[in-house]
Amino acid sequence: MPSPRKSNRELALQTLQDLAGNGVRTVIVCPGARNSAWIEAVVESSTDASLGFRFEVLNHFEERAAGFAALGRARASGRPVAVLTTSGSAVGELLPAAMEAFYTGTRVFFLTADRPRRFRGTGSPQACEQVGILGVYCSEGLDIDGESTQPFAFATGPKLPAGRGPVHWNVCFEEPQSESQLVAGLPAAPFDMSEARYPLVIVGELSRDESRIVSTVLRNWGYPVITEALSQLSTDPSLDELRIESHRDLWQEALANGYPIDAVIRIGGVPTLRLWRDLEVHPEASKIPVLSISSLPFSGLPRAKTLHMLVGDLYRLTVPAPRFFGTDSYRAWRNANHARRLDLLGLLGRHPGSEPAVFRSLSEQIPENALVYLGNSLPIREWDLVAHREPRFAARTIAASRGLNGIDGQLSTFFGMMSATGSGSADGTTTAPAESWAILGDLTALYDSTAPWILREFERSGAAPSDWHLAIVNNSGGRIFDRVFGKPAYINEHSIGFEEWAQQWSLSYARIDLRTPGTSVVQFIKTLRESGSLPQVIEIIPDAVATAVFWKDWEGT
Repeated sequence: MPSPRKSNRELALQTLQDLAGNGVRTVIVCPGARNSAWIEAVVESSTDASLGFRFEVLNHFEERAAGFAALGRARASGRPVAVLTTSGSAVGELLPAAMEAFYTGTRVFFLTADRPRRFRGTGSPQACEQVGILGVYCSEGLDIDGESTQPFAFATGPKLPAGRGPVHWNVCFEEPQSESQLVAGLPAAPFDMSEARYPLVIVGELSRDESRIVSTVLRNWGYPVITEALSQLSTDPSLDELRIESHRDLWQEALANGYPIDAVIRIGGVPTLRLWRDLEVHPEASKIPVLSISSLPFSGLPRAKTLHMLVGDLYRLTVPAPRFFGTDSYRAWRNANHARRLDLLGLLGRHPGSEPAVFRSLSEQIPENALVYLGNSLPIREWDLVAHREPRFAARTIAASRGLNGIDGQLSTFFGMMSATGSGSADGTTTAPAESWAILGDLTALYDSTAPWILREFERSGAAPSDWHLAIVNNSGGRIFDRVFGKPAYINEHSIGFEEWAQQWSLSYARIDLRTPGTSVVQFIKTLRESGSLPQVIEIIPDAVATAVFWKDWEGT
């Protein structure tokens, strides 16, 4: 009879106890959501000797540097050191340190949190092929989940003596907030559109050309639709009568107003919304069949059926009646959803110094035909939540790097994108935007702090854009985890500003501190734009108190 499945906590305790048994006394923690079970256990061990381990704990937000710091510490002390990371691109950042540890024979343990095995190959957010990602440089490896441990190793390349060189333990954890709600008996039957009476469409990332085709198809279908900013459709006025705004209580809102969602159709890129994650674990949403239609072979969800086709051929599909538009359930749900949106706008007005209000203000002040590049983590989520939806912004191109959802390389990607936009670029743009804007969090900017170097090369090649701006929303750490976990161990708190960084790269700079009464992002940008001196780097300090009150009121917690 198989042994019971280990919980996240049990997995964390087991692997940390094994670390201690291998002589590890120091761990460097790179906080994230997926490795939260390790963080909880490490914090608990500082006061509970019965756990059987107690480490010197160092924290750092950037995995590449953490890997090398562990390497240096291990070489100097003669003791193995461990690095604990979250999933996704964070794991890839360990490769340079693993290579060096291999060729110096240094014992470093790389512990990488992973999504459950069922997500492999799906392209789901923060799910990549982590087993063996460090290649020949970690000849010892374990793939661990709550049910089994599978060793992995590589036969090619030179072999180090036993006990020398880096080790990779890849540990699969369930969703931290919903481990106790794991849903059994998810629908296994193929998706059948003919059985769907109340479908919801979610549109992810599309090129500008794809968005025009999808817009026509959506109007023909007549189903309620959520349009992410990356779909290029969030300001399309022709979809206003079908558009539903996403929020945490959407499933209950639809049900209460006579539209019990019984199917989800995803078009384009894998969605960034929390709503998509609900399809994995939410008690009601996790039972809803999902069809993914994309030109890439990623379902974005283990249980979704994938229709791999060019989005431009979407008009060839036939879908069943009834249409959503014009029905009683349409009117009821649309009215309720609209009222929820008005509540949101009211909160933004009452808390103008809050972080979401910053994104609202930026969405108003950035020109109508600009390129807007959204950094991962909070920026893309908050833009989707609060950005202006007026049709006058329909010419904007919204971009991001959402393939793996990592925060590394964001500024470099923006610089590369803006240097090509307007010259027949992949997003379909053929004329240069009025301005190019990137909106990044502070940790994301710090991750890629050498990115301005490439601007010199663009200038030399004649590809440098003339009018670009970088808005850094500096909340002094990874505040996305503040609301998720509410504990200091998850926040990479710092007091670093960006003025000296801007000066180092000869970039014009200004700072907006919303903790100062009467300070306004809108007025600040208006004034500087009118004077012709809008800087390249704008550091924005949101009011942490106003932000906390905003989220408490909006989420009802």
